[in-house]
Amino acid sequence: MRSKWPGSEGANCNDNALSRSQYAAQADGADIVTVEGLAEPGTLNEVQRAFAKHHALQCGFCTAGILCSGARSRNRDPQRFVTWIWAARSPPR
Repeated sequence: MRSKWPGSEGANCNDNALSRSQYAAQADGADIVTVEGLAEPGTLNEVQRAFAKHHALQCGFCTAGILCSGARSRNRDPQRFVTWIWAARSPPR
């Protein structure tokens, strides 16, 4: 189950967003990565470091989802990720 809302996913499931409304049984046997698994223990990945550097933390629910979405997007297409970040920073038109 994919969510259309950026930041609403709390984990990546088989390299796709895992919605909070998905039952655990639906993810049985899947490769699940939570925010804690984005980097080696005791380290931060590139997206996590950027969040810390720029004080971009949100509520406890949003931050994990945004970090998982960002890491997934960064791994899939780094150039598109940069475009996505700039678009997210832009004021509404």
